Amino acid sequence: MKAKPSALNQKLKEAGYKFLGWQNGWKHVYFDEDGNQTTGDVSKGEKPKRTFGYTKEDYPEYGNCVDSGHQRDHISHNNRGSEHTVSCDICKIYWKYDSSD
Repeated sequence: MKAKPSALNQKLKEAGYKFLGWQNGWKHVYFDEDGNQTTGDVSKGEKPKRTFGYTKEDYPEYGNCVDSGHQRDHISHNNRGSEHTVSCDICKIYWKYDSSD
């Protein structure tokens, strides 16, 4: 049985967790194969884009959690897997993302 998003949100808020928002709307940047931020403009001597992510400057709580290697809980709220909640019990943060088409 999937957790109801509203019930989970309420429990996390009551436990003092900070909601970081919907990850789909976060500003993202690109990184090269060495993990350096890049625009991928090889004409300017930059390496191609390899992956994308978020800077610690833009999302410090998220960045600290990821850099610390914390185990995070990931809950899918429906059978399609389109709404997800991710939380960290150490950092007391949580965010959501939508993986639907």
